[in-house]
Amino acid sequence: MKWSEFTLKEKRAIIQSLTNVANANGFINSSEGQFLNLTILMMRENFDSFRFMMEQDEMVITIKNMSDDKKDIIATLWLECASRSTGGRELGNISLSSFPKEKETIIAMARDCNVKVREHMYIQPW
Repeated sequence: MKWSEFTLKEKRAIIQSLTNVANANGFINSSEGQFLNLTILMMRENFDSFRFMMEQDEMVITIKNMSDDKKDIIATLWLECASRSTGGRELGNISLSSFPKEKETIIAMARDCNVKVREHMYIQPW
């Protein structure tokens, strides 16, 4: 799936949800910030499009209404963002349980947005 298949509203919802994951421990470290910025660049959108975040309720509804393929991408992005919480980037087989604050946020969003999240995932370099 390509970023061009997502609407701007869907992209904003994804960035909002990633910001929630990154801020799960009360601050966004430089690695998480870089991940957010890189994701926006990969979406090929102007940063101004994301200047004003959407409300939590709107984010939930937007993600809930996405296709399962898009939700799978979101689940992967959430886990990749959580892997940045240590200040670096975890590679290889990682477990969501390794990031307790982020896990709590991801599980809550997954429940609210009907997104299936895996406990373990393999992250490889881009």
